[in-house]
Amino acid sequence: MKIFYLTLLCVGLMACSSEADRLSDNELRAKIQECDYAVGLTAVELQVCNNYHRECKRRLKEGRFVCN
Repeated sequence: MKIFYLTLLCVGLMACSSEADRLSDNELRAKIQECDYAVGLTAVELQVCNNYHRECKRRLKEGRFVCN
Protein backbone atom coordinates (compact mmCIF):
# COMPACT_ATOMS: atom_id res chain seq x y z
CA MET A 1 0.00 0.00 0.00
CA LYS A 2 2.88 2.38 0.78
CA ILE A 3 4.28 1.84 -2.70
CA PHE A 4 0.95 2.86 -4.20
CA TYR A 5 0.93 6.16 -2.28
CA LEU A 6 4.57 6.82 -3.12
CA THR A 7 3.88 6.23 -6.81
CA LEU A 8 0.82 8.47 -6.67
CA LEU A 9 2.85 11.19 -4.97
CA CYS A 10 5.60 11.01 -7.60
CA VAL A 11 3.12 11.23 -10.45
CA GLY A 12 1.43 14.18 -8.78
CA LEU A 13 4.72 15.99 -8.29
CA MET A 14 5.70 15.51 -11.92
CA ALA A 15 2.35 16.95 -12.96
CA CYS A 16 2.93 19.98 -10.75
CA SER A 17 6.28 20.64 -12.34
CA SER A 18 4.80 20.60 -15.85
CA GLU A 19 1.95 22.78 -14.59
CA ALA A 20 4.50 25.40 -13.55
CA ASP A 21 5.97 25.33 -17.06
CA ARG A 22 2.59 26.25 -18.53
CA LEU A 23 1.86 29.17 -16.19
CA SER A 24 2.17 32.69 -17.50
CA ASP A 25 4.66 34.95 -15.75
CA ASN A 26 1.84 36.70 -13.88
CA GLU A 27 0.24 33.42 -12.81
CA LEU A 28 3.59 32.07 -11.61
CA ARG A 29 4.24 35.27 -9.67
CA ALA A 30 0.84 34.91 -7.96
CA LYS A 31 1.49 31.25 -7.09
CA ILE A 32 4.87 32.15 -5.59
CA GLN A 33 3.25 34.86 -3.49
CA GLU A 34 0.65 32.38 -2.21
CA CYS A 35 3.41 29.93 -1.29
CA ASP A 36 5.51 32.56 0.45
CA TYR A 37 2.64 33.59 2.72
CA ALA A 38 1.14 30.14 3.32
CA VAL A 39 1.27 28.60 6.78
CA GLY A 40 1.11 24.92 7.68
CA LEU A 41 1.68 23.45 4.23
CA THR A 42 1.69 19.70 3.79
CA ALA A 43 4.71 17.93 2.32
CA VAL A 44 3.02 17.78 -1.08
CA GLU A 45 2.13 21.48 -0.99
CA LEU A 46 5.72 22.32 -0.04
CA GLN A 47 6.96 20.33 -3.02
CA VAL A 48 4.56 22.16 -5.33
CA CYS A 49 5.90 25.46 -3.99
CA ASN A 50 9.45 24.23 -4.55
CA ASN A 51 8.50 23.44 -8.15
CA TYR A 52 7.21 27.00 -8.60
CA HIS A 53 10.45 28.41 -7.19
CA ARG A 54 12.49 26.14 -9.47
CA GLU A 55 10.49 27.40 -12.45
CA CYS A 56 11.24 30.99 -11.41
CA LYS A 57 14.95 30.21 -11.36
CA ARG A 58 14.71 28.54 -14.77
CA ARG A 59 13.01 31.61 -16.23
CA LEU A 60 15.62 33.87 -14.63
CA LYS A 61 18.35 31.92 -16.44
CA GLU A 62 16.46 32.72 -19.66
CA GLY A 63 16.67 36.39 -18.79
CA ARG A 64 13.08 36.71 -17.61
CA PHE A 65 12.90 38.25 -14.11
CA VAL A 66 9.53 36.96 -12.98
CA CYS A 67 9.71 36.46 -9.23
CA ASN A 68 11.04 38.68 -6.49
